[in-house]
Formats: sequence, C-alpha cells, structure tokens
Amino acid sequence: MAATSSEKSVLAALAVNAVLTVVKSIAFVMTGSGAMLSESIHSFADLMNQALLYIGIKRGDRVADKEFQYGYGRERFVWALMS
Repeated sequence: MAATSSEKSVLAALAVNAVLTVVKSIAFVMTGSGAMLSESIHSFADLMNQALLYIGIKRGDRVADKEFQYGYGRERFVWALMS
C-alpha cells in the first residue's frame, strides 16, 4: 500500500527529530551545557509525539471488521489527542 501524504510527513518529521535528538545529545555530552540537555530532551519529546501520530495513522487505516463495522478511522484522532 502506498504511503499517504500525512504518513510521509510524519515519517519525515520522525527522521528529522531522531537526528536532532542524537546531535543535540552529542552536543550536550561534549559541552556539558544545560541548554543542550534541555534541547535534547525537547527533541526526544517531539520524537515520541511523532511516533504516537504514526501509530494513530497505521491503526486508523485498518479495514472494518465484525467488531467495528465502520472501521477504525477515528482512532487516529485518539492517538493525536494523546500526542
């Protein structure tokens, strides 16, 4: 199945936030700067938010079944709310 534009956007943000988290963590280790520690924690939080959004996209794309006749599309809003 081809990735939707929202899925591509979330994956791109996930990749960028992962790189930023690593770079800022390395900068913190090298400098001992409290600001860099704060920034690396913030980037990690952004990374986790993007992960929750991606989970919501994947779980919301499931097809309807006997238990949920209308499908799982609204589940992505729950994951976005948690994010």
